[in-house]
Amino acid sequence: MIKAVLDANIFVGSAIRERGVAAAVIGAAKEGKYELVTSPDIRSEIKRALSYPEVKFKSGWTFARINRFIEKLQRESTNTPGILDLQVIQNDTTDDKYIIAAVEAGADYVVSRDPHLLDLKEYEGIQIISPEVFLLCLRSKPVLIF
Repeated sequence: MIKAVLDANIFVGSAIRERGVAAAVIGAAKEGKYELVTSPDIRSEIKRALSYPEVKFKSGWTFARINRFIEKLQRESTNTPGILDLQVIQNDTTDDKYIIAAVEAGADYVVSRDPHLLDLKEYEGIQIISPEVFLLCLRSKPVLIF
């Protein structure tokens, strides 16, 4: 089964636009079309991003809903420890957590809208792609994007 790590920006996009591309990516995980991988650092970033006042306003999510979502994410995703020591993203080392989780889990993809990650394109066989491209990959046989 395909394994993927999602950037926090995908979760934010899904919360704000329940019928958008990001929501379709999250929905595909719920449908069992791929295995979602997270780590403590990633879940912490997702919680922090969903808790920003502007995001809460646009999504209508309360702190209680955010907490329930993070707990469910921990239960239902494949969890990695996030302890591998890697420094891959030179322009924003806080993005390394996504690469670390992907390496630890043997993931196929990191899905993001972050240019620092997308510019990398690939790391040790892990493709770094947009949510639009990821949905195409789920609908067909996985292909090399670069």
